[in-house]
Amino acid sequence: MHRTALRAAAACFVGLVTVATVGGQAQEAPKPGPEVQRLASMVGTWQDETELHQTPFSPAGKETGTSTCEWFTGNFQVVCRGESTGAAGKTAGMIVVGWHPGRKAYLAQVIESTGMISQLTGSVTENTWTFTSEGPTPDPKYGKVGRARMTIVDVSPTVQTSKFEVSVDGGPWAVVMDGKSTKVK
Repeated sequence: MHRTALRAAAACFVGLVTVATVGGQAQEAPKPGPEVQRLASMVGTWQDETELHQTPFSPAGKETGTSTCEWFTGNFQVVCRGESTGAAGKTAGMIVVGWHPGRKAYLAQVIESTGMISQLTGSVTENTWTFTSEGPTPDPKYGKVGRARMTIVDVSPTVQTSKFEVSVDGGPWAVVMDGKSTKVK
């Protein structure tokens, strides 16, 4: 089936469900709430500087790059695309982050040019974002269960600091990287 036909079928299904749900009443388009609006601090073009620590997953070294984050259509999610160069060579990544009202949490879907895919659950308190995930490690030689924690601090409207940590099989947290991002646009 062509993608256009698939999208049309999905749109019809969503339309039928919507009509059945609201009894044919016209609905006002949803508007982003305050949790969604809080994502605005991520929007912009950022110059990234990262210090990688030696781990079984990555070599130590410095990494620099640029990330551009913008609102996705509808202004409910922020999409960030970035490229960096460092000890592991040139890499790229994309993150989609949004508020999930049912879970009362932020969800971030991350994909990287290295093949890594992850989903993190997050919260924000004042100027500090904390995202976590837990699941099987990509390679059993590193352990069975891995946990990850990303902390981002909005130091100012134009500066963010970040720290990424991992824990394997319930062990202590190990810092994988520290970073600083400066908004350039």
